[in-house]
Amino acid sequence: MISQKIKSVVLDDNKLSRTILVNGILKNCPEIEIIHECKTIKSALNCIVKHRPDLIFIDIKMSGNHAFDLFNNLEIVGLKKIIISSSSDYAAEAFRYAVTDYLIKPVKTKELMEAVKKVQYELILESAYQDNQFSGKKQEVPSPATSNLVIYHRKGFDVVKLSDIIYCEASTYCTNFYISGNKTICSSRNLKYYEELLPSGQFMRVHHSFIINIQHVAGYSNHEEIMLSENLRCSLSGSHKHDFLHLFRKPE
Repeated sequence: MISQKIKSVVLDDNKLSRTILVNGILKNCPEIEIIHECKTIKSALNCIVKHRPDLIFIDIKMSGNHAFDLFNNLEIVGLKKIIISSSSDYAAEAFRYAVTDYLIKPVKTKELMEAVKKVQYELILESAYQDNQFSGKKQEVPSPATSNLVIYHRKGFDVVKLSDIIYCEASTYCTNFYISGNKTICSSRNLKYYEELLPSGQFMRVHHSFIINIQHVAGYSNHEEIMLSENLRCSLSGSHKHDFLHLFRKPE
């Protein structure tokens, strides 16, 4: 489980704006522990790498830089992000980076508290999911306890059965899930995030953009195309062809 406090970094190059936000957090969000305040992308990056916080509050624009400049240089999986902005101009792009919330200045206390609750809930879910279902590692074969996956999206999250996932498709910074029953979910997490969670005994990377549920494979064509349930198809790349065909090789 996560620690009692959510370790957080605040990044804003405007001292007054940063102070207002910090005071608002300290006054209204007892779940938060502010471990550092930063005023540049570089200092924030160094701080995140060194201290591994759970969450960063970040202004969208700072002295010619964007919050996205920081996100593009981060290799830490699972860092939660709450963006603070004076406008909604960058909201659509922000959610491609799997931000938890996007707050407009001046930040309302209620919205700040709700955003922090979202982060807290996401951390609890992820911690429980990894501890109880995967024990910190990918499993080769899922057991009944590992039968569900939490899929985050802009409106919250869905819990789906692993057996119902036909395949996943990378879409820029997001992931499209194709689910049994002609259902699709566009997740705000990237494909790599889910690759680290999906059990390798059931799911297989077959292309830079695709992960398939091997239980839903219906066929294969010499045009490097995999046929899946419900008339869905995806491409098979040359680098994954051997492993895929070996999985379905004829018994000797």
